[in-house]
Amino acid sequence: MPKICCEPYLVTGVDEAGRGALAGPVVAASAVAHNHFHLKGLADSKLLSEKKREELFTQLVYELKDFSYCAVDHHTVDRINIRQATLQAMRQAHQSLQGRTSLIIIDGIDAPIVGSIAQIKADRDVVVVSAASIIAKVVRDRIMMYYHQCYPLYRFDLHKGYPTELHRHLISKHGLSPIHRTTYKVSLVLGD
Repeated sequence: MPKICCEPYLVTGVDEAGRGALAGPVVAASAVAHNHFHLKGLADSKLLSEKKREELFTQLVYELKDFSYCAVDHHTVDRINIRQATLQAMRQAHQSLQGRTSLIIIDGIDAPIVGSIAQIKADRDVVVVSAASIIAKVVRDRIMMYYHQCYPLYRFDLHKGYPTELHRHLISKHGLSPIHRTTYKVSLVLGD
């Protein structure tokens, strides 16, 4: 009986964080690993606690073959829209990687990288995309913690710029901060 050859090959996973936020950047990450890569606990970053994401991020830094991320700021989001800013961040994160991979899988419906495949819920179903999801989320959360130091009235440390009830209340009370996305409809943010 002939042996089935299953040589390891490199796979890239791409995902973003911050698309639905009202403030701060959108961050995309690309993660590269062998097709047999496995790390216990990997999942879509939205399904993990902040503590667990930080733990996995530390492991991923050492376990992945390569990774990269790109943050596209709120000014660019306002100028070109969130979808285009997300696709730009994905392309730039991927361009920073060293070497070539056999397969590029992107979470979502868009495939902005030449030769990539878009897959809905890939951040839940493909481990290397889960890794990219965690990297993007941790990097973005750390950026928002920095912004909390700059604009403490907005409590970015608690909601990371997402449209929580607290965040909407603080916008209503203080107006928009310098890092809010000004093209987002404020009436929707404030619940009018």
